[in-house]
Amino acid sequence: MTLGGAAAAKVCLIVWCRDCRHQDPSLKGRRTGAKAGFDCTRPFGRAGDIPLTRSAARVIGGPARFRSVEAALAAGRMFYADIVEAIGSDDGREVAAALDRLRQEDHLARDRDGRYYLGSSPPGVTGIVGSLYPDPNEGT
Repeated sequence: MTLGGAAAAKVCLIVWCRDCRHQDPSLKGRRTGAKAGFDCTRPFGRAGDIPLTRSAARVIGGPARFRSVEAALAAGRMFYADIVEAIGSDDGREVAAALDRLRQEDHLARDRDGRYYLGSSPPGVTGIVGSLYPDPNEGT
């Protein structure tokens, strides 16, 4: 039976997964937990943590706000999709090329959430600045 079939049949599924406790932050290392048919995995007070956000397709559009990737990053830290939208790119290829050029010129850095910004790093390397999130698989 598929999950869709189970949902249509209004069947309650009880699933145990040996490795899930490392991927589900709501379990806090326990082997079992409860789900209520909607996502209850985000711990209270941690809504802004990137590892706990759900991914979704981004709709990119609107007029360009900056003439170059450098100008966009000079305005502040941005995710890749934000840069694509900020310069009015159709597919992001020129953004990738510009980020690579900044990387080769030792001017590209990223924060722990993956946002790009202008910073110093060794040539050819994207500098990671700040503390990183703890590895949920550490010690397993």
